[in-house]
Amino acid sequence: MEEAAMILGKSDVPALALPPVVDEHGVKNPKARSSKVRARLSAWYYSENVPVPTAEELQAAREHQEHALHAAGEAGAIEGSSH
Repeated sequence: MEEAAMILGKSDVPALALPPVVDEHGVKNPKARSSKVRARLSAWYYSENVPVPTAEELQAAREHQEHALHAAGEAGAIEGSSH
């Protein structure tokens, strides 16, 4: 439960989007070059950022863990009876 709290306690920070080179009127963006550098640095910095799991993903993980523990318990009971 502590791991789930740690995972869910972080904020999901997306990388900055690349800026448009020109605006909707065709005017060149004077800050496009510096914004492009910032966006690329942001993409590099957050490239290994793992998104916060959804409620459905957490439920599936719990069910998988319960199934694995149940199967391991049954395997241990079978091995214990053969000795």
